[in-house]
Amino acid sequence: MKQVLIGSDPELFVGKDNQVLTAIGLVGGTKDEPRPVPLGALQEDNVLLEYNIDPAASLEEFTKNIKGVLEEGRKVLAEHGLDVIRNLSSHIYDEDLLMAAGEQAWVFGCEPDYNGWTKRVNEMPREVNPMLRTAGGHIHIGFGHLERVTKGTSRTVIKMCDILLGLPSVLLDPDDRRKQLYGKAGAMRFKPYGAEYRTLSNFWLFSDELIAWAYQGGVAAYERREELDAMEDFIGAEKIQEIINTGNKYEAEAACKVLGIAV
Repeated sequence: MKQVLIGSDPELFVGKDNQVLTAIGLVGGTKDEPRPVPLGALQEDNVLLEYNIDPAASLEEFTKNIKGVLEEGRKVLAEHGLDVIRNLSSHIYDEDLLMAAGEQAWVFGCEPDYNGWTKRVNEMPREVNPMLRTAGGHIHIGFGHLERVTKGTSRTVIKMCDILLGLPSVLLDPDDRRKQLYGKAGAMRFKPYGAEYRTLSNFWLFSDELIAWAYQGGVAAYERREELDAMEDFIGAEKIQEIINTGNKYEAEAACKVLGIAV
């Protein structure tokens, strides 16, 4: 039986002795030409190390890919005396460090993402500290081998991601700065194979339990997509977005309880 395929392209801060530095010029690879490694690829994204994993059809494979490509990245960083910084999803850099890092430290991805609820392009906020950098833990959900991919189906899957992953992430993710730039409710990109859910930070990368949570949530978002209307009726589309965007832990806990989502 064919399974939903789950991938990811996490971003990570790098540094040494608890000092947050940049990956610029150390990793190689770009979004257009990533650096191939076993089970995926590496690249530099602004000041961050980003890595892409091969799509996985099981939790075992997903966990192997997440950990395996991360280890490849750590090997590359170790050649320069650096390592990834665990459990860090946002950081305000010193301006001098970013200026010394060169032009790449000021270049952000230009491809827009969308709000799966409103069908509108998400615009980058302007009134944010320009030294703030954030790290995502996006989930890619592949179902094009199971059915024809349509924008409607992709949006439905992303809305279910908000319910199954976005709402509980308000309780699980300790970071409260990333949403100033990225990771609002329903953040997505349409993909030929399915959809990319861009709301989550990288907080789930360093725990076996949370890796399983992210994988299983992505699978369930597709497999339970027919439940969207009923779940949405309990909470309301605007309330779901508000809870995720404001990080309201009290309302997130109440919504998860009403919807039967374990946290």
